[in-house]
Formats: sequence, structure tokens, C-alpha cells
Amino acid sequence: MPLTSRFKDLLLYIAIGVVVVSAVVAWAWFFPLVTLDHAWSLFAWFTAGTWFILVQSYWRARHSRTLWIVLGLAFLLHIALFAFILKRVQLLPGIFYLFSIPAELMAIAYVVWRVMDVLPQPARKNSR
Repeated sequence: MPLTSRFKDLLLYIAIGVVVVSAVVAWAWFFPLVTLDHAWSLFAWFTAGTWFILVQSYWRARHSRTLWIVLGLAFLLHIALFAFILKRVQLLPGIFYLFSIPAELMAIAYVVWRVMDVLPQPARKNSR
């Protein structure tokens, strides 16, 4: 019995969730004394949200290796830049992310458009 596209997507979402939860549990198990301060916790949450939005926006182009290379490089640049900033400015306010993340999403969308000629997919409306 062949799997439908929706069911494959559901399995992929479940697999991603299991990997994320496993990573959190592994971190807590292997590094119980390491705690993150507020700035790094915000960074982690906003990074997760940013990449969730990006993957969801480019879901229809998910089979393109070029897309994953561009998003992977953008992810590494994002982590390097914000880690550099957080090392120097410990009291980075959370509102900073509300202004920097949309700018970052637009910059990444521009790069993906220039490299692949693919624009982000708009959010789906409820099908009620």
C-alpha cells in the first residue's frame, strides 16, 4: 500500500519532533550542571521559530538539494553571528529578536530567490 504525501509529511513531522525531544533529553542527561542563561534561552527559542518558519515557507521546494545547502549555510551564519553578539552583549533584550528575525527572514528569502528563483509559499488558510 503506497503512502500518501500527507502521511509522509506527518511521519516527517513526527520524526523531527522525536529528534528534537531526544536532543533535549540527551542534553539534560549528559550535561546536567550546564544551564543556559536567559539570553541564550531566548536565542534558542527564536532560532527554532525562525527555522520552523523557513522550512514551512519552502516546504514545496524541500526536495531541492540547493535549498537545503542555502538554508544550512544561512543557519550556520545565523548561529555564528548571534553567538558573536551574545558573547559581547550579555543583556541582549528579547525585543531585539522581534526586529532582527524578520529582517533575517527577508534576507534569506532574497538569497533563496536569487539562487533558486523560488519564493516562500504563503501561509495556508484554514479549509473550513
